[in-house]
Amino acid sequence: MAWKLRRNKVRAIILDDLSSLWLAPIFRLGGFKVISLLHLKIQVKNEDGFGHSRLQYLGLLASSYFANHIYSVNEENLKTLPGKPEFVGNFVPDWFFDAKTLLPKKYDLAFVGRIAREKNVPLFIELIAEMRRSLQGPVRALIVGCGPDGRLIRRLIEKHGLESDVIMLPWLERSALPNIYDQVRCLVLTSYHEGFPTTILEAHARGVPVVTLSTAGYGSVFVGKTLPRTGLVFEKKDLTSPRAIQKISTLIAHHSEYRLACIQKARQFGDRKILGKIHQDLLHIMGDS
Repeated sequence: MAWKLRRNKVRAIILDDLSSLWLAPIFRLGGFKVISLLHLKIQVKNEDGFGHSRLQYLGLLASSYFANHIYSVNEENLKTLPGKPEFVGNFVPDWFFDAKTLLPKKYDLAFVGRIAREKNVPLFIELIAEMRRSLQGPVRALIVGCGPDGRLIRRLIEKHGLESDVIMLPWLERSALPNIYDQVRCLVLTSYHEGFPTTILEAHARGVPVVTLSTAGYGSVFVGKTLPRTGLVFEKKDLTSPRAIQKISTLIAHHSEYRLACIQKARQFGDRKILGKIHQDLLHIMGDS
């Protein structure tokens, strides 16, 4: 493939995430400029079973030497990778901020994303069930997405008797998501691992605060450590604790107070700012060839 691309006068290769970083040596030695964009953290397999074997981990580190430039969506790779990877964060389209009217809120909590093991959606259902028991009242929740764990989540909803509390919608076009976020008081992320979740920026662009875990990569830093704080960050084991339930309930009740802060923080990662910078960098890199 490298040989064919050279014949067609291709000069640069952009490798998207860890699954393609292995190819950096092939393309670099083939005479290409190689740019790597990393979303997830390079790590040895963790206690939840996500990551790479020790041999794969070392192979990825070795492959990274062959990239002319590495962009990372999260900051954690800056500590691990050799050379000088650059943190760029994620981005949200500028049109996502265009809120003409405010819709009435229908849902207290929402999950938006792929319904798969790495997203740990069962923990979201457990949170809803525990809040219902603790607060002795309904908690309106929304799940938007599809994936291999869809049937499992439906069974868990039935098991906890949450059929009237949890609404499930299939995955929607991105253009329809602003309308979804506008009906939600808080977004919840329960993933085992993330880089910098797009859904956090999307929710914030619509003024919605976020409840997330410390495993959300830079997303947890963005929500819980970058001032002003625009949500809550918990350890996985603490999300359904009485203390967490109380804090989440308070966040739901005062969600509107976070609206302007959420929007202002999200604007720092608008697409023109982030993609514009990468575009200028690529022009500079290509100018050196």
